[in-house]
Amino acid sequence: MGDTTKRKILVFGGNGFLGGETVVELLATNTFDITVINRGNWNDYDSSIRIRPFVKAINID
Repeated sequence: MGDTTKRKILVFGGNGFLGGETVVELLATNTFDITVINRGNWNDYDSSIRIRPFVKAINID
C-alpha cells in the first residue's frame, strides 16, 4: 500500500480570490494538510463555506 500521510502546505492569502481558488483545488486532491494565513477576517461568504471548515486558519495583522 502507498503512503497515506498527507503533505503539509502553507498558503498565504488563502481566503482571497486567487489564493482561495488555489486552496479549493488543493482540497479537491485530498492529499494535503493545509494551513491558511490571512490578514483580517473570513468575511467572504464563499470562502467561509468552501475553505475554512477544511483548513487550519491563522489570522494575522
